[in-house]
Amino acid sequence: RRRSFGGSLRPQRRRSRPHFAAWRTAGGAARVGRRASAASRGEARGDLSARLCRPARGAAPRRRRPAKLAIRSSSGGAAPPPPPPQQAAGSASSLSDILRGVRALLDALQRGGYLAAYAIDDGDADEGLWQQRSSLSSTRLTVTLTDSAALRAALLLNGRGVSPELARPLLSAFFASRGAEVTEQSDFFLDGEYRENPKEYRPTQQLLSFTIAPSGAPR
Repeated sequence: RRRSFGGSLRPQRRRSRPHFAAWRTAGGAARVGRRASAASRGEARGDLSARLCRPARGAAPRRRRPAKLAIRSSSGGAAPPPPPPQQAAGSASSLSDILRGVRALLDALQRGGYLAAYAIDDGDADEGLWQQRSSLSSTRLTVTLTDSAALRAALLLNGRGVSPELARPLLSAFFASRGAEVTEQSDFFLDGEYRENPKEYRPTQQLLSFTIAPSGAPR
């Protein structure tokens, strides 16, 4: 074949087959050499990793022990706090102590913003009758809560057997912790302002009435 370059005809040079075969042989040998060197490097790495991971001669293989919870003994560590004192069965605190606890509990609710004010009617309290632990030991206490946080919800759910009022269950639990039993309880709503129209009834106070007696006392 001939090609024209600038109007002149020049014969095209072809690579001779012996030179081409030698070039292919040299390239293949180079590739084979590179593969052999890579394989040798891989084998060397494998031998090195096997040597590093191989346990020492004469040493038993190390086994992992399951983790155990460390329990601190009372003698070595800090002693646990003593349990809170509980009222003995069949005994009750004095009525004056119970009234002081009720006031402290209501003070805490007032400081926390749960209610604006409170009042306690303890005109039925008699310490002498309370200590007799008889049927005459029953005492009526009336707690008045003014503008409590649950007043509107308690008024809405009144008569449905559910009350969101927080003070009543707290006081009942406090009476039980002092050895007093709640025999009766009821609540009322009171509007501090007189209104001629009954539709304008807007209660601002809730009255919680409790009748308590020493636990185990005859009724």
